[in-house]
Amino acid sequence: MTGQPFPADIRDEFLEGVAEIDLVRSGLEDVMRSTWSRIADLLEEQPDLGDYRTAAYVASIRKVADAYEAIGI
Repeated sequence: MTGQPFPADIRDEFLEGVAEIDLVRSGLEDVMRSTWSRIADLLEEQPDLGDYRTAAYVASIRKVADAYEAIGI
């Protein structure tokens, strides 16, 4: 497009694509960010929970309860 040659080392890396480990790490980062957001929001809504650990327990139990409810248990 630019009329300039594309450097071979960059071309090879570009054409290779993303490594599987990069995809795994990216997915893990997304899960960790959304989980932290859910825990922080819960603690903000219910400050009587006291700390992030307790909020994390409550969020986890609610998630399990929602999954059970979804399958009719």
